[in-house]
Amino acid sequence: MIQFLCAALVFVELASTADSFTISSLGVARQSGCSLRQRCSNGQTYEGAIPMNGAGNEQNGIDDPTTQSILNQALLSVDTCTKLHQKFLNNENGSNEQERIVFIDASWWHKGDWNGRKMFEDGPRIKGSYYIDIDDISSKFDLYPTLNPKNLPHMMPPSDLFAAFMDEYNISNQDHIIIYGRETVLFTPRTWFMFKSFGHDPARIHLMQGSLEEWIAVGGAIERHCITVPKAEDIILNRQRSNAQTLNYIASKYASYVCSMEDVLNTIDDETHKNKEDSNYMIIDSRGSSFVKGCIPNSCHVPYSKLMDPNNTLKLKSKNNLNQVFMEAGVNPCTDKMIICSCGSGVSACTVFLALEQCGRNMKDQPTFVYDGSWSEWGNESNVPKVSS
Repeated sequence: MIQFLCAALVFVELASTADSFTISSLGVARQSGCSLRQRCSNGQTYEGAIPMNGAGNEQNGIDDPTTQSILNQALLSVDTCTKLHQKFLNNENGSNEQERIVFIDASWWHKGDWNGRKMFEDGPRIKGSYYIDIDDISSKFDLYPTLNPKNLPHMMPPSDLFAAFMDEYNISNQDHIIIYGRETVLFTPRTWFMFKSFGHDPARIHLMQGSLEEWIAVGGAIERHCITVPKAEDIILNRQRSNAQTLNYIASKYASYVCSMEDVLNTIDDETHKNKEDSNYMIIDSRGSSFVKGCIPNSCHVPYSKLMDPNNTLKLKSKNNLNQVFMEAGVNPCTDKMIICSCGSGVSACTVFLALEQCGRNMKDQPTFVYDGSWSEWGNESNVPKVSS
């Protein structure tokens, strides 16, 4: 069955001659023959991006929220989200009838036995919401062995697989996406980054600053009946059986803001004659205590836990506090240097990416990337440089 899926059903484009795209070892399309900085300067990596300039840190709530009032607000309070949800349940949009709000549960834990998919299926969950499983919507080895030959965890998916899930969930490019999670979840920014990377309007991608449990406590609408979340192989098979040739959701051909091990290695090689202060790039490693055991040379250590509210893992710190965390680590969030965000497996690096944007970093003009393979890849390679902190 798996061989059949791989041979007959994988519908990612392996090459586009007109645009000179290839598939990197990470399983995401990227432009060939260009350095990271060249990919930024030609404008393609950042096509469609809207700089946030730190304006999206909405923590206190909006009295009468509409789809227009939340544009460019990446962070939304639980209060704002519940009011918006109720308006749409009551068909009180107050703006363009074509604009919808879609809630996405992104509950995922990197440790322990908690299973976000099963918890979502069993309920409770926000009424009408969908679930994004970053382990399933990925370039996983059993479906995409040529895209992820190293069998790395939860790598960015092929764009067509992402778009197929959007179609399955009836999500359009014009929808507002509000991502939430359960208590103790740390990594909802990874799902936020996935939408941003595949070209969803960044002004319409939001993170609820609080948990499902807080939502329930203030009377937000929920549902408790059991459902089944579709799996990637089912989506692929269903499209094959129905002979589906097109996708309604338009995703970028390649994932923006993502770089490979080769990109990082080439960047380091280009700068080997410079020290950290004089180089044209910075690497931010967001792992916790494991950072001291080994890291990419010239990495700055910014643990992801320092970016979150100590009392709520789903709330990002204020802009001022985020700036302080970065500055104490020797990072100017608005530097013109290229910044590469790395971590254990490409998940918490997305929290750093989000925090940099909230501090005012202009992702259109100030090149910033997430190294998707991160230490899961780099740490297991014998021919790349490593240092102990």
